Amino acid sequence: MSLPLLVLALWACGDDTTTPTDSATTADSGTTTSAVSTSLADPVQGDPGLQSVHMASFAPDGTLAVADGAGQQLVAIDLAAGDVTDYRPDIDDIYQLIAEAFGDSSGPEANIRDITAHPITGRIYVIAERLATGEPALFQVNDDDTVSVVDLSDVTYSAVSLETSPGASSLVMALEWSGDHLIAAVTDANWTTNQVASVAVPVVHGDATTVTSTKTYHRTHNRWETVAPVVSMGTYSQDGEPAVVGTYTCTPVVRFLAGDLAVGDDKTVGATPFDFGGGKQVMDLVVTDEGLYASIEGMLPYSSDPWENWGVVRVDMDRLTQADEIDEDAQQMLGAGGTMAHDDASRVTALDGSYRIALVDDTHIVALQHAGLHVIDLTEE
Repeated sequence: MSLPLLVLALWACGDDTTTPTDSATTADSGTTTSAVSTSLADPVQGDPGLQSVHMASFAPDGTLAVADGAGQQLVAIDLAAGDVTDYRPDIDDIYQLIAEAFGDSSGPEANIRDITAHPITGRIYVIAERLATGEPALFQVNDDDTVSVVDLSDVTYSAVSLETSPGASSLVMALEWSGDHLIAAVTDANWTTNQVASVAVPVVHGDATTVTSTKTYHRTHNRWETVAPVVSMGTYSQDGEPAVVGTYTCTPVVRFLAGDLAVGDDKTVGATPFDFGGGKQVMDLVVTDEGLYASIEGMLPYSSDPWENWGVVRVDMDRLTQADEIDEDAQQMLGAGGTMAHDDASRVTALDGSYRIALVDDTHIVALQHAGLHVIDLTEE
Protein backbone atom coordinates (compact mmCIF):
# COMPACT_ATOMS: atom_id res chain seq x y z
CA MET A 1 0.00 0.00 0.00
CA SER A 2 1.19 3.51 -0.72
CA LEU A 3 -0.44 6.56 0.77
CA PRO A 4 0.98 9.27 -1.54
CA LEU A 5 3.67 11.49 -0.07
CA LEU A 6 2.10 14.77 0.95
CA VAL A 7 4.48 17.66 0.39
CA LEU A 8 3.26 20.21 2.88
CA ALA A 9 4.72 23.03 0.83
CA LEU A 10 3.68 25.88 3.08
CA TRP A 11 6.99 27.48 2.18
CA ALA A 12 5.65 27.77 -1.36
CA CYS A 13 2.91 30.14 -0.19
CA GLY A 14 5.08 33.13 -0.92
CA ASP A 15 4.14 36.70 -1.66
CA ASP A 16 3.06 38.08 -5.00
CA THR A 17 6.58 38.94 -6.17
CA THR A 18 7.34 35.45 -7.55
CA THR A 19 5.79 35.13 -10.41
CA PRO A 20 -3.63 -2.58 -17.71
CA THR A 21 -1.82 -5.85 -17.37
CA ASP A 22 -2.49 -9.24 -19.00
CA SER A 23 -3.44 -10.74 -15.66
CA ALA A 24 -6.21 -8.22 -15.02
CA THR A 25 -9.81 -8.74 -16.06
CA THR A 26 -11.42 -6.25 -18.43
CA ALA A 27 -14.57 -4.68 -16.98
CA ASP A 28 -17.93 -5.69 -18.37
CA SER A 29 -19.80 -2.52 -19.33
CA GLY A 30 -23.15 -4.24 -18.68
CA THR A 31 -26.28 -4.22 -20.77
CA THR A 32 -27.03 -0.52 -20.53
CA THR A 33 -25.00 1.74 -22.81
CA SER A 34 -24.42 5.45 -22.29
CA ALA A 35 -26.45 8.04 -24.11
CA VAL A 36 -24.69 9.95 -26.86
CA SER A 37 -22.27 12.29 -25.13
CA THR A 38 -23.10 15.98 -25.31
CA SER A 39 -19.69 16.84 -23.86
CA LEU A 40 -17.65 15.84 -26.94
CA ALA A 41 -17.30 17.46 -30.36
CA ASP A 42 -15.53 15.92 -33.36
CA PRO A 43 -14.19 12.99 -31.33
CA VAL A 44 -11.98 10.23 -32.69
CA GLN A 45 -11.93 6.47 -32.12
CA GLY A 46 -8.92 4.60 -30.82
CA ASP A 47 -6.29 4.62 -28.10
CA PRO A 48 -5.68 8.02 -26.45
CA GLY A 49 -2.19 6.87 -25.46
CA LEU A 50 -2.40 7.71 -21.79
CA GLN A 51 1.00 7.98 -20.11
CA SER A 52 -0.51 8.71 -16.71
CA VAL A 53 -3.94 9.05 -15.13
CA HIS A 54 -3.57 11.56 -12.34
CA MET A 55 -7.23 12.47 -11.84
CA ALA A 56 -10.65 11.60 -13.29
CA SER A 57 -14.05 13.26 -13.28
CA PHE A 58 -17.48 12.54 -14.78
CA ALA A 59 -19.60 15.16 -16.55
CA PRO A 60 -23.34 15.15 -15.76
CA ASP A 61 -24.00 13.21 -18.99
CA GLY A 62 -21.51 10.48 -17.98
CA THR A 63 -18.58 11.59 -20.13
CA LEU A 64 -15.35 10.70 -18.34
CA ALA A 65 -12.45 13.15 -18.26
CA VAL A 66 -8.99 11.91 -17.32
CA ALA A 67 -5.93 14.06 -16.69
CA ASP A 68 -2.70 12.79 -18.21
CA GLY A 69 -0.04 15.09 -16.80
CA ALA A 70 2.87 13.04 -18.12
CA GLY A 71 1.32 13.08 -21.60
CA GLN A 72 0.37 16.76 -21.33
CA GLN A 73 -3.26 16.17 -22.21
CA LEU A 74 -6.80 16.13 -20.90
CA VAL A 75 -8.88 13.36 -22.45
CA ALA A 76 -12.69 13.28 -22.51
CA ILE A 77 -14.04 9.77 -23.14
CA ASP A 78 -17.50 8.56 -24.13
CA LEU A 79 -17.50 5.70 -21.62
CA ALA A 80 -20.22 3.05 -21.77
CA ALA A 81 -22.32 3.58 -18.67
CA GLY A 82 -23.15 -0.02 -17.84
CA ASP A 83 -25.92 -1.04 -15.48
CA VAL A 84 -27.39 1.26 -12.87
CA THR A 85 -26.36 0.05 -9.41
CA ASP A 86 -27.26 0.83 -5.83
CA TYR A 87 -24.22 -1.11 -4.62
CA ARG A 88 -22.34 0.64 -1.84
CA PRO A 89 -18.88 -0.90 -1.40
CA ASP A 90 -17.54 -1.66 2.04
CA ILE A 91 -14.05 -2.91 1.19
CA ASP A 92 -11.44 -3.01 3.96
CA ASP A 93 -8.33 -3.09 1.71
CA ILE A 94 -8.89 -1.64 -1.72
CA TYR A 95 -5.11 -1.42 -2.24
CA GLN A 96 -4.81 -5.22 -2.14
CA LEU A 97 -7.56 -5.63 -4.76
CA ILE A 98 -5.93 -3.05 -7.04
CA ALA A 99 -2.52 -4.68 -6.65
CA GLU A 100 -3.93 -8.10 -7.50
CA ALA A 101 -5.61 -6.66 -10.60
CA PHE A 102 -2.18 -5.29 -11.58
CA GLY A 103 -0.76 -8.79 -11.12
CA ASP A 104 1.04 -8.08 -7.83
CA SER A 105 -0.71 -10.64 -5.67
CA SER A 106 2.17 -10.87 -3.19
CA GLY A 107 1.51 -7.41 -1.79
CA PRO A 108 -0.46 -4.19 -2.20
CA GLU A 109 2.05 -2.38 -4.39
CA ALA A 110 -0.27 0.25 -5.82
CA ASN A 111 -0.72 3.99 -5.53
CA ILE A 112 -4.34 5.17 -5.65
CA ARG A 113 -4.57 8.60 -7.24
CA ASP A 114 -8.29 9.33 -7.23
CA ILE A 115 -11.80 7.93 -6.84
CA THR A 116 -14.96 8.99 -8.66
CA ALA A 117 -18.53 7.83 -9.33
CA HIS A 118 -20.65 7.74 -12.49
CA PRO A 119 -23.47 10.31 -12.06
CA ILE A 120 -26.08 8.17 -13.86
CA THR A 121 -25.31 4.59 -12.84
CA GLY A 122 -23.79 5.19 -9.40
CA ARG A 123 -20.86 2.94 -10.36
CA ILE A 124 -17.63 3.76 -8.50
CA TYR A 125 -14.21 3.93 -10.18
CA VAL A 126 -10.66 3.99 -8.84
CA ILE A 127 -7.67 5.60 -10.58
CA ALA A 128 -4.36 3.96 -9.66
CA GLU A 129 -0.82 3.29 -10.82
CA ARG A 130 1.47 0.31 -10.38
CA LEU A 131 4.32 1.34 -8.09
CA ALA A 132 6.99 -0.76 -9.78
CA THR A 133 6.43 0.68 -13.26
CA GLY A 134 4.15 3.71 -12.93
CA GLU A 135 1.63 1.97 -15.20
CA PRO A 136 -1.76 3.75 -14.90
CA ALA A 137 -5.20 2.18 -15.02
CA LEU A 138 -8.85 2.93 -14.41
CA PHE A 139 -10.68 0.34 -12.30
CA GLN A 140 -14.39 -0.32 -12.01
CA VAL A 141 -15.67 -1.49 -8.62
CA ASN A 142 -18.04 -4.41 -9.19
CA ASP A 143 -21.08 -5.44 -7.15
CA ASP A 144 -19.27 -8.48 -5.71
CA ASP A 145 -16.48 -6.44 -4.05
CA THR A 146 -14.02 -7.06 -6.89
CA VAL A 147 -12.35 -4.60 -9.24
CA SER A 148 -11.78 -4.80 -12.97
CA VAL A 149 -9.61 -2.83 -15.35
CA VAL A 150 -11.59 -0.63 -17.74
CA ASP A 151 -10.20 -1.09 -21.25
CA LEU A 152 -9.37 2.35 -22.66
CA SER A 153 -7.43 1.11 -25.69
CA ASP A 154 -10.29 1.62 -28.18
CA VAL A 155 -12.66 4.39 -27.12
CA THR A 156 -14.44 7.40 -28.55
CA TYR A 157 -12.58 10.43 -27.19
CA SER A 158 -11.49 14.02 -27.59
CA ALA A 159 -7.99 14.91 -26.37
CA VAL A 160 -6.78 18.46 -25.79
CA SER A 161 -3.27 19.72 -25.21
CA LEU A 162 -2.48 20.74 -21.65
CA GLU A 163 -0.65 24.01 -22.31
CA THR A 164 1.04 24.52 -18.94
CA SER A 165 4.62 25.46 -18.14
CA PRO A 166 5.68 22.41 -16.10
CA GLY A 167 5.65 20.37 -19.32
CA ALA A 168 6.04 16.61 -19.07
CA SER A 169 6.62 16.85 -15.31
CA SER A 170 3.13 18.26 -14.75
CA LEU A 171 1.06 17.00 -11.85
CA VAL A 172 -2.68 17.43 -12.27
CA MET A 173 -3.98 17.93 -8.75
CA ALA A 174 -7.69 18.36 -9.51
CA LEU A 175 -10.07 17.98 -12.46
CA GLU A 176 -13.69 19.17 -12.63
CA TRP A 177 -16.47 19.83 -15.13
CA SER A 178 -18.08 23.23 -14.48
CA GLY A 179 -20.83 24.40 -16.78
CA ASP A 180 -19.32 25.01 -20.21
CA HIS A 181 -15.75 24.24 -19.16
CA LEU A 182 -13.49 21.39 -18.13
CA ILE A 183 -11.00 22.73 -15.61
CA ALA A 184 -7.73 21.27 -14.28
CA ALA A 185 -5.42 22.46 -11.50
CA VAL A 186 -1.80 21.83 -12.49
CA THR A 187 1.54 22.18 -10.74
CA ASP A 188 5.10 20.88 -11.12
CA ALA A 189 6.76 17.93 -9.41
CA ASN A 190 7.82 20.12 -6.47
CA TRP A 191 4.42 21.76 -5.98
CA THR A 192 5.85 25.23 -6.63
CA THR A 193 3.74 26.54 -9.53
CA ASN A 194 0.13 27.68 -9.61
CA GLN A 195 -1.73 27.11 -12.87
CA VAL A 196 -5.34 26.41 -13.79
CA ALA A 197 -6.12 25.13 -17.30
CA SER A 198 -9.56 25.31 -18.96
CA VAL A 199 -11.08 24.02 -22.17
CA ALA A 200 -14.54 24.70 -23.57
CA VAL A 201 -17.29 22.06 -23.45
CA PRO A 202 -18.16 20.28 -25.69
CA VAL A 203 -14.52 19.27 -25.86
CA VAL A 204 -13.18 19.44 -29.42
CA HIS A 205 -10.48 16.92 -30.28
CA GLY A 206 -7.19 18.70 -30.92
CA ASP A 207 -8.13 21.86 -29.05
CA ALA A 208 -5.79 23.46 -26.52
CA THR A 209 -6.40 24.75 -23.03
CA THR A 210 -6.24 28.32 -21.82
CA VAL A 211 -4.10 28.82 -18.70
CA THR A 212 -4.21 31.23 -15.80
CA SER A 213 -2.71 31.51 -12.35
CA THR A 214 -4.81 32.47 -9.35
CA LYS A 215 -4.39 35.42 -7.04
CA THR A 216 -6.02 34.80 -3.69
CA TYR A 217 -6.11 36.16 -0.18
CA HIS A 218 -4.54 33.76 2.31
CA ARG A 219 -6.22 34.63 5.57
CA THR A 220 -3.71 32.96 7.88
CA HIS A 221 -0.86 34.86 6.16
CA ASN A 222 -2.81 38.11 5.91
CA ARG A 223 -1.70 38.76 2.33
CA TRP A 224 -2.49 38.19 -1.34
CA GLU A 225 -0.48 35.40 -2.97
CA THR A 226 -0.06 33.55 -6.27
CA VAL A 227 2.60 30.90 -5.69
CA ALA A 228 0.78 28.15 -3.79
CA PRO A 229 -0.76 25.54 -6.13
CA VAL A 230 -4.41 24.53 -6.13
CA VAL A 231 -4.62 20.98 -4.75
CA SER A 232 -8.37 20.32 -4.79
CA MET A 233 -11.46 21.69 -6.51
CA GLY A 234 -15.22 21.37 -6.38
CA THR A 235 -18.03 22.88 -8.45
CA TYR A 236 -21.27 24.62 -7.53
CA SER A 237 -23.41 27.59 -8.60
CA GLN A 238 -22.61 31.13 -7.40
CA ASP A 239 -25.48 33.55 -8.03
CA GLY A 240 -26.71 31.32 -10.86
CA GLU A 241 -23.33 31.01 -12.60
CA PRO A 242 -21.03 27.94 -12.73
CA ALA A 243 -18.35 28.36 -10.10
CA VAL A 244 -15.28 26.55 -8.82
CA VAL A 245 -14.06 26.37 -5.24
CA GLY A 246 -10.41 25.51 -4.67
CA THR A 247 -8.04 24.83 -1.80
CA TYR A 248 -4.28 25.23 -1.66
CA THR A 249 -1.16 23.92 0.03
CA CYS A 250 -2.02 26.77 2.35
CA THR A 251 -5.45 26.76 3.98
CA PRO A 252 -7.75 29.32 2.31
CA VAL A 253 -10.89 28.16 0.53
CA VAL A 254 -11.26 30.32 -2.57
CA ARG A 255 -14.07 30.62 -5.10
CA PHE A 256 -13.95 31.62 -8.77
CA LEU A 257 -16.46 31.90 -11.58
CA ALA A 258 -15.64 29.19 -14.11
CA GLY A 259 -15.92 31.68 -16.95
CA ASP A 260 -13.29 33.94 -15.37
CA LEU A 261 -10.80 31.08 -15.08
CA ALA A 262 -11.36 30.21 -18.75
CA VAL A 263 -10.43 33.65 -20.08
CA GLY A 264 -6.74 32.84 -19.72
CA ASP A 265 -5.60 36.07 -18.08
CA ASP A 266 -2.20 36.13 -16.40
CA LYS A 267 -3.88 36.08 -13.00
CA THR A 268 -7.47 35.41 -12.01
CA VAL A 269 -8.50 36.95 -8.70
CA GLY A 270 -10.65 34.81 -6.43
CA ALA A 271 -12.66 35.53 -3.30
CA THR A 272 -11.78 33.86 0.02
CA PRO A 273 -14.96 33.25 2.06
CA PHE A 274 -13.26 31.24 4.81
CA ASP A 275 -10.02 29.59 5.90
CA PHE A 276 -9.32 26.27 7.63
CA GLY A 277 -6.48 27.63 9.76
CA GLY A 278 -2.73 27.17 9.81
CA GLY A 279 -0.92 23.84 10.00
CA LYS A 280 -3.50 21.94 7.97
CA GLN A 281 -3.59 20.46 4.45
CA VAL A 282 -6.75 19.93 2.40
CA MET A 283 -6.39 17.14 -0.15
CA ASP A 284 -9.92 16.62 -1.48
CA LEU A 285 -13.34 18.22 -1.37
CA VAL A 286 -16.88 17.83 -2.66
CA VAL A 287 -19.79 20.27 -2.69
CA THR A 288 -23.44 19.36 -2.14
CA ASP A 289 -26.52 21.57 -1.96
CA GLU A 290 -26.02 21.67 1.80
CA GLY A 291 -22.33 22.45 2.06
CA LEU A 292 -18.67 21.78 1.36
CA TYR A 293 -16.97 18.61 2.65
CA ALA A 294 -13.16 18.65 2.85
CA SER A 295 -10.66 15.94 3.82
CA ILE A 296 -7.95 17.61 5.91
CA GLU A 297 -4.63 16.39 7.22
CA GLY A 298 -3.76 17.96 10.55
CA MET A 299 -7.40 18.37 11.54
CA LEU A 300 -7.07 15.59 14.12
CA PRO A 301 -4.32 15.14 16.74
CA TYR A 302 -1.09 13.71 15.32
CA SER A 303 -0.77 9.92 15.06
CA SER A 304 2.06 7.70 13.79
CA ASP A 305 -0.58 6.01 11.61
CA PRO A 306 -0.89 8.42 8.64
CA TRP A 307 -4.55 7.54 8.10
CA GLU A 308 -5.39 8.71 11.62
CA ASN A 309 -4.29 12.26 10.82
CA TRP A 310 -7.09 12.79 8.31
CA GLY A 311 -10.52 14.13 9.20
CA VAL A 312 -13.43 15.52 7.21
CA VAL A 313 -15.13 18.81 8.01
CA ARG A 314 -18.42 20.10 6.64
CA VAL A 315 -18.93 23.85 6.14
CA ASP A 316 -22.42 25.22 5.48
CA MET A 317 -23.15 26.31 1.92
CA ASP A 318 -24.17 29.78 3.10
CA ARG A 319 -20.60 30.31 4.31
CA LEU A 320 -19.15 29.40 0.90
CA THR A 321 -21.50 31.63 -1.10
CA GLN A 322 -21.64 34.60 1.30
CA ALA A 323 -21.01 38.15 0.08
CA ASP A 324 -19.74 39.38 3.46
CA GLU A 325 -16.69 38.42 5.52
CA ILE A 326 -14.47 37.59 2.55
CA ASP A 327 -10.72 38.05 1.94
CA GLU A 328 -9.27 40.08 4.83
CA ASP A 329 -12.45 39.51 6.85
CA ALA A 330 -12.71 35.77 6.12
CA GLN A 331 -13.39 33.59 9.13
CA GLN A 332 -11.24 30.67 10.32
CA MET A 333 -13.28 27.48 10.54
CA LEU A 334 -11.03 25.13 12.55
CA GLY A 335 -9.04 25.28 15.74
CA ALA A 336 -6.47 22.89 17.16
CA GLY A 337 -7.00 19.17 17.73
CA GLY A 338 -10.14 18.76 15.64
CA THR A 339 -12.07 21.56 17.33
CA MET A 340 -14.44 23.77 15.36
CA ALA A 341 -13.83 27.51 15.49
CA HIS A 342 -17.12 28.52 13.88
CA ASP A 343 -20.76 27.42 14.16
CA ASP A 344 -20.93 26.87 10.39
CA ALA A 345 -18.32 24.06 10.56
CA SER A 346 -18.80 20.53 11.87
CA ARG A 347 -16.73 17.34 11.97
CA VAL A 348 -18.02 14.31 10.04
CA THR A 349 -16.77 11.57 12.36
CA ALA A 350 -17.99 8.78 10.06
CA LEU A 351 -15.33 9.95 7.58
CA ASP A 352 -12.36 10.06 9.95
CA GLY A 353 -9.30 8.64 8.20
CA SER A 354 -10.45 9.67 4.70
CA TYR A 355 -7.79 10.78 2.23
CA ARG A 356 -9.93 10.90 -0.93
CA ILE A 357 -13.68 11.60 -1.12
CA ALA A 358 -16.18 11.74 -4.00
CA LEU A 359 -19.93 12.17 -4.37
CA VAL A 360 -21.89 9.09 -5.39
CA ASP A 361 -25.16 11.02 -5.38
CA ASP A 362 -26.74 13.85 -3.40
CA THR A 363 -26.80 11.82 -0.19
CA HIS A 364 -23.75 9.50 -0.37
CA ILE A 365 -19.97 10.05 -0.28
CA VAL A 366 -17.46 7.35 -1.19
CA ALA A 367 -14.14 7.59 0.62
CA LEU A 368 -10.66 6.13 0.40
CA GLN A 369 -10.60 5.59 4.15
CA HIS A 370 -8.10 3.65 6.29
CA ALA A 371 -6.86 1.88 3.11
CA GLY A 372 -10.42 0.77 2.38
CA LEU A 373 -13.21 1.97 0.12
CA HIS A 374 -16.37 2.88 2.03
CA VAL A 375 -19.59 4.79 1.42
CA ILE A 376 -21.42 6.86 4.03
CA ASP A 377 -24.99 8.11 3.96
CA LEU A 378 -24.99 11.86 4.59
CA THR A 379 -28.58 11.76 5.80
CA GLU A 380 -27.43 9.73 8.80
CA GLU A 381 -24.90 12.35 9.87
